[in-house]
Amino acid sequence: MMSIRVVGSEYADNFYNDFLGFVYKVDHLFEPPLSERVVLEDYAKKLYEEAHVFVVFENDEIQAASAFYCTPEKFDFGFLSFVASLKKGLGSKVIEEMISHCKKMKMKGIETQTWETNYNSLTMFKRYGFLEVEKVKNRDSNIESIILKLIFND
Repeated sequence: MMSIRVVGSEYADNFYNDFLGFVYKVDHLFEPPLSERVVLEDYAKKLYEEAHVFVVFENDEIQAASAFYCTPEKFDFGFLSFVASLKKGLGSKVIEEMISHCKKMKMKGIETQTWETNYNSLTMFKRYGFLEVEKVKNRDSNIESIILKLIFND
């Protein structure tokens, strides 16, 4: 059975361990891997404690997750920091939930940043109406990253 849940630091500590395990499972799906840029335990903990985390569970295991910052009292735009999926199509589910949540919170839109070589993410973001707004040269790599923005018109 599949379910989507919003989770965060107000939930039991065992979710953090599940989320950290998921981050380890999807590390290799990022190019370059997340573990080459961040300490996975620190990154997962920061997301767990400070971001809104939406997850798709199937048979009590996380299959997809997104983590984003949505603080309308501080910023006009939400910021998507993390999205990953172990099954095709489930990443879209957490993106749709995130968009819906940000609209309910009266955000003006959502920003995200991804590598120019991350074609799957770029395709998915563009499918939801995200537009490329800037290319950023990376200090540690020859690969540029792309800042994308989705502006809500409703």
